[in-house]
Amino acid sequence: MSEDLNLHVEAMRALFKKRFSGGIEYPLGDKSPDIFKGKDDININEVDWSDEIIGFNYVDEFPVDLSNYISEKKLAIETVEKIIEIFKQKTKNFDERIWHRLETILDQWDDYIS
Repeated sequence: MSEDLNLHVEAMRALFKKRFSGGIEYPLGDKSPDIFKGKDDININEVDWSDEIIGFNYVDEFPVDLSNYISEKKLAIETVEKIIEIFKQKTKNFDERIWHRLETILDQWDDYIS
């Protein structure tokens, strides 16, 4: 089971990296923000989380990416809780941002997961 959980962790990391490496293209040709700037991790202090575009992607869009993944994989609340614990042990700065959003989803499960 631990191996399956780690696969979910890596998939969720990939979702974050795609959204925050300019990997999402919007209908008018704009792209999602690139906070990685070609690096493997982010410096939390160098990212302006209050920036409108970054905030929109982090607060509004990224939880949708995660909840779609959770729904598609039919993950239970207990599984997501275990995934959060794995993220809390990881060393990448962006892992904290992922588990914060996962906790938001847990707190509002019925709103996100249908």
